[in-house]
Amino acid sequence: MDAVSKSTLNPNVNVNAITIRSGIVSDAVIVATKKHKRDLIVMGSHGRNAIKRLLLGSETHQGLTHSHIPVLVLR
Repeated sequence: MDAVSKSTLNPNVNVNAITIRSGIVSDAVIVATKKHKRDLIVMGSHGRNAIKRLLLGSETHQGLTHSHIPVLVLR
């Protein structure tokens, strides 16, 4: 995580990585962003198709639909 935080190309951007361990990741991410007063969530996506997402659910989709701050999704 430190390597990701230090790899920002813009020295004016403050990056702080937070490690979350929880059964329901999307809920824990949203709680952590409120607790730490963050203004952006960055989440990864496995690029599952619609059927797999329907059957398995998607933490990223939950984060997108339940967050009150912007969510950046990376593939």
